[in-house]
Amino acid sequence: MKRPVLTTPKQMTSLRRSLLVLFVALAFVTGVSPRRAAAPQETASQPKLIVLISVDQMRADYFTNFQKHYSAGLKWLDSNGVVFEQAFQNHALTETAPGHSTLLSGLNPGSSGIVSNDWYVRKSGTEVYCVQDDNAPILGDPKAEGRSPKNFRATTVGDWLKKHSPNSRVLSISGKDRSAILMAGQSPDEVYWYGASNGRFISSTYYLKKYPAWIEAFNLKRIPASYLGKTWGYLKPGEFYKQFGEDFVAQEDAVDPTFPHAIGGVTVAANEGFYTAFTQTPFLDEYVLTAAQEAIRINKLGNRDATDMLCVGLSATDLIGHAYGPWSHEIADQLLRLDQSLGNFFTFLDHQVGLKNTVIILSSDHGVLPLPEELSKRGTPSYRLRKEDVLLFQNLNSYLSKKFGAKESWAVYYGSLSVYLNYAALGRHNLSHSEAENAVKEYLRQNRLVAAVYGRSDMGLALKREDKVLELFRNSFDPDRSGDVFVQFKENVLPAATRAGTTHLSVYSYDRWIPVVFYGSTWKPKKVSVQIHTTDIAPTLAQFLNLKPPKKLDGLSRLDWLR
Repeated sequence: MKRPVLTTPKQMTSLRRSLLVLFVALAFVTGVSPRRAAAPQETASQPKLIVLISVDQMRADYFTNFQKHYSAGLKWLDSNGVVFEQAFQNHALTETAPGHSTLLSGLNPGSSGIVSNDWYVRKSGTEVYCVQDDNAPILGDPKAEGRSPKNFRATTVGDWLKKHSPNSRVLSISGKDRSAILMAGQSPDEVYWYGASNGRFISSTYYLKKYPAWIEAFNLKRIPASYLGKTWGYLKPGEFYKQFGEDFVAQEDAVDPTFPHAIGGVTVAANEGFYTAFTQTPFLDEYVLTAAQEAIRINKLGNRDATDMLCVGLSATDLIGHAYGPWSHEIADQLLRLDQSLGNFFTFLDHQVGLKNTVIILSSDHGVLPLPEELSKRGTPSYRLRKEDVLLFQNLNSYLSKKFGAKESWAVYYGSLSVYLNYAALGRHNLSHSEAENAVKEYLRQNRLVAAVYGRSDMGLALKREDKVLELFRNSFDPDRSGDVFVQFKENVLPAATRAGTTHLSVYSYDRWIPVVFYGSTWKPKKVSVQIHTTDIAPTLAQFLNLKPPKKLDGLSRLDWLR
């Protein structure tokens, strides 16, 4: 692919100087005053378009360490943006939904209620998905589970922008529903996400009464289906990838573990299995970015009399990373292709809107742990949960029944490092919540892979000594939705009982350290070493755009660091 031609602020300054020299020369020859000649267009005081790009599961080192391999979009952002080198998610339960909930709300997950991807509802005795809403069915598929921001107790920059400027338009598009919905806030104009059952971009009745003509026409192109019978091969010569290790690693969670990868299983047509498999390729991100371009073009985003906003969620890195790990040939190829795709997207933005009129923010929802076996091979002991670890949790109720002298289901749910207690059972036996919490803590601390266990009662304590891990769990805690006991495994322990693949869900830097990059033509490119959090993005944008966010935010404006 050709390297995109992108106009930098430095190039813009040089262009203005050249034009000024030309105007002076013309004035000397023709006698026309330079003051009366048309001056080159200056950057507007307010940008025409704000673009937030979230790359799901993008570790900070994916942005920094890979720069020597990039040549397009990610290289351009590094050269022309304000790069915050110490940016972190500021909560414990590092999952997709909590991470995306922080990006444009300025709130920690505990404040916004998005404590995890799923949580347990005691009243109904069921698990609820973070963006589930039975009253907002999927357009064109009323039997599918509905989606909306109903569970999101927050507003976002898009909401503040529309309140400040009703004519502004806010759109969001992503490979995942929770990414698109939680970045968009409560009052966006259009929100779409990839439908793994049919390869189309879908939405719900919360946002639309019917699909606009532009997205219908885009879906009719059936772009994912065009990959049927094709493979995902190396972008660069195979020799290049040997620096990242072997292509085949036994613990990769894939039926087809080596390049080139056939897209989808044994099938003669593009079906649900094929469309689902498509998400585990770089072509999902290309598809999302192509749709984003169409959304900008058709809706004239950035070419109207108001500031518009577009949220873009790129999910392929996460889906590939879970299966192959961050040190794989697959992730290396995905990042190289992402660099090219973003380069094409930025070139489009420059032609359609003008980069001088655009603000771009790049960030992520969380990182990921390398495959434990690969870590151990390179000298860092790492572990997966074993059978005895699984049984420890399964035997929790037996232990509590013996301790309290009564057989009960004392714990009713475990998920996302959280144990939910049975309040009715505690009441029947006149046990306090703190007694039950302490008993669970005592039991779980027996496990050699457990670093710390906290209880609900710890969330409000003013500890004499600093406990950064507890502070992160507090930032994840919501009294209505969170559990009662919270487990933190030791560093480099994979917190899931899986034979292969990897995941994220810890307080450690490999899960919390992510990129935050701001690009704006009025900001001088630089590297900033001050530590910030993703909750700082929203108040920074609010101050820059003169918006009025809610008074109580968890993040801080970092606008001074951009100037």
